[in-house]
This record gives sequence, C-alpha cells and structure tokens, in this order.
Amino acid sequence: QTLSGGFRLNFNGYTSPFLRHDITARELKQKMEDSLNPAKPNKLNRIDRQNSPAGIGVVFVTRESVGTNGGYQWTVTFASTVGNVGEESSRLSATNLLVSKGANVTLETVQHGNSIGGMFALQFLGNETRLMNHDVSSSELEASLLQDIESITSITALRNVATDNCNDGFCLNGPNRSGGYTWTLTITTDEGNVSPYSPTSHYFDDEGEVEVMTAVNRLTGCVDSHCPVIRIDSSHAKSHNSEMQS
Repeated sequence: QTLSGGFRLNFNGYTSPFLRHDITARELKQKMEDSLNPAKPNKLNRIDRQNSPAGIGVVFVTRESVGTNGGYQWTVTFASTVGNVGEESSRLSATNLLVSKGANVTLETVQHGNSIGGMFALQFLGNETRLMNHDVSSSELEASLLQDIESITSITALRNVATDNCNDGFCLNGPNRSGGYTWTLTITTDEGNVSPYSPTSHYFDDEGEVEVMTAVNRLTGCVDSHCPVIRIDSSHAKSHNSEMQS
C-alpha cells in the first residue's frame, strides 16, 4: 500500500503544522524553525525571554527514501540548541497522521549532545558551601555563600543569563553549547584587611592578598574522556572579586 498522509512535530509546547509524508528536507527545516520556536530564527535574539519558552533553534535536515512504499527518513541536526535535545525536558515528539496500514512515525537519537548537569560547591576562607546545581541562579548562589561562608559580610552575584529560557542558543550572553554558565562575584569580608599605622600613613589604601576560591566539581556530562570543568578567574580582580565559569 502506498504511503500517504503526514505527521506533526511537537517540542517544548510548540506544534508544527501538518507535514506531508514526503516533505523535502528544505521544507521540513523551514517548517520546524518557523513553528517550533517562539519566533522566526532571525528574530529570536529580540524576543521577550521571560514569557517565551525556548524553542528548537536552528536545524539542519537531510532526507533519504526508505523501502518501496513511499517512506522517508529525515536526519535532523540541532545546530544552535544548548545541551542535549534528547533529554526528557526538551524532547522532540511526533503525532502520527500517516494513511497506510501499520504506518508509523518513529524518532531515534543518533548522537547525543554534550549537556552539563550535576552540582558543585565552593571553598573560600576555610569554609565550604553546600552543593549547588550546575545552573544555580544568582540569588541562590548569593544565599549559599552568605549562609555557608562565615567570614563573608556581603556578596553580589551576577549570572551571564538571568533566565532559563535560552536553550535555543539565541540569547545574548547566554549559556554555552553545553549549558555552561558564567557568574561574576563581588565579595566583601573583613579577612585580610590591612590597617594603617596612622591616618597619614602611606599604607592607608593597601589591601591584603586576595584569598583563593576553589571549587568542588561534581558536574556530569562527560563525552569520551572530556568532562566539564570549573574555572575561577581572579586575575583581574581587586580585593575579593572573581569570575567563575562552568
């Protein structure tokens, strides 16, 4: 029996229009990018991220025929999305609208993307924080450091992207392709302060040495022998001001 009908694709709350059973690779790419995103790709960097769930981003599509009844196989490469699109939180699914006895639409992941997960902790001034999620928010990071590091008197933490709706890869200053983030920390503490000998001493504005902050790495997402790392950079900092990346 010759295959007819079609299917729909679903992703993160978005649904495509009806897609013919023999849709070309070029047409499928266009339909996916136009319908499985909150806006067309050329406008994704200008949308309201607070109220728009991330879509599928940009995709590359190829097509080849399968069998003798008009079946096809499409290979879709997610060219801009962050992390692993096959994960439960961002799974692509299909609605079968094919017309032929026993016809079905199946989706299979050929190659998983690299996606950072897991947790980490920070060590500073002789104390260690609780374990925090790999994508911990700025406010949660501030609270953990204030509560767990006794010598900290104040802290400001800024994450490079404030919203979690950036997995299409089109946020300005968004996470990297593996889902890594950058936090900039400004920390004040009485530890290491240098007191001048007198009000007119030429040591009046001297500072103590910058305390080294280290990380306990419990991140997941290894691909072969390459695993996520945490980098803490205080080379540009004055006093206790550092930048941390995962």
